Amino acid sequence: MQIEEDAQFRAEIIKKIRQREFNERTGIHSSDLNFCLNKQALRKSQPKEDTEQEVLIYSIGWSTQRWLTNKEEDVEPIEVDGIIVTADALACPNCEEMID
Repeated sequence: MQIEEDAQFRAEIIKKIRQREFNERTGIHSSDLNFCLNKQALRKSQPKEDTEQEVLIYSIGWSTQRWLTNKEEDVEPIEVDGIIVTADALACPNCEEMID
């Protein structure tokens, strides 16, 4: 058996991961506040395409989250004081009641 890289297939997979992970977001997300605000503003005003390596690293995080939480979808985003938060998973059954 001979294994060969299929560049077209690889490019298509990377494209699909990029669309899933790096879609355009509106508003202020909690992750926007992790970085220096000036740096984050620059990222939004002058976006650059993420490298293939960055796409694959995010994909590992995404799949690990899915495995750990045993959920296919994130919980619905929550907006508090104009900041949008999407929790990876709610660990306690009463948390949704506490948020409302």
